[in-house]
Amino acid sequence: PEKKQEEVFDSVAPELMEGFLAGDNSALLFAYGQTGTGKTHTMFGPSASLASPTKHDDWGLLPRIVDATLAHIAANESTSA
Repeated sequence: PEKKQEEVFDSVAPELMEGFLAGDNSALLFAYGQTGTGKTHTMFGPSASLASPTKHDDWGLLPRIVDATLAHIAANESTSA
């Protein structure tokens, strides 16, 4: 791949995450293209990375977004308690 998963996440996710975490229900993420061009790899990462119980360098966009969302929730729970 030309870009690492983290580079793709860093270029796509901040604005998406900001709107989503602010309660904007119009945060959408699509993968569109020809068969075999890497959409599933970009969105999820390789299968082995998904089995990792901790953050993995090869995670795709969706596992990274879920991880960032859960980290945000945990941080806000600890500051509001």
